Parts: sequence; C-alpha cells; structure tokens
Amino acid sequence: MAADSRTYAALFKNGQVIVLPNPPNTLQGQSVAYGLNDRGQIVGQAIDATTSAVVPVLWTVSDPATTPPPPP
Repeated sequence: MAADSRTYAALFKNGQVIVLPNPPNTLQGQSVAYGLNDRGQIVGQAIDATTSAVVPVLWTVSDPATTPPPPP
C-alpha cells in the first residue's frame, strides 16, 4: 500500500485548523503555507498541474474561520 503524500496549506486560528482552498490550476493536495501578515494574506507555494513547477501562492482571507476546506 502506497503512503499518502498529500499536503494541504492550513491556518491554525482560535484553536482550529482551517485547511486553505486549493489554488486554481495546481495539483490537489500539493500546497504549503509559510506565513501570515496582519492583513490576512497567507503566502505559500503549490505545484502547477500542467508543468509540475513550484509556483508561489497568495491566499487572501478576510475571515479565515469561515474558509471552507478544499473538496476531497
């Protein structure tokens, strides 16, 4: 059985883990978040679905507590 190698960018807020939505045109389960600023912007990276290149991602979340998880 192969190991699951998916990673999802997430935010920890108010005692909850909120999984950030998968960026458009990137591989499902291949995103990482690195930092958050006071404007609610989260910087990270993901894998491009077409080229398999690492691409920068900027999530802008007005209220991270209401961000829905990515689809399964």
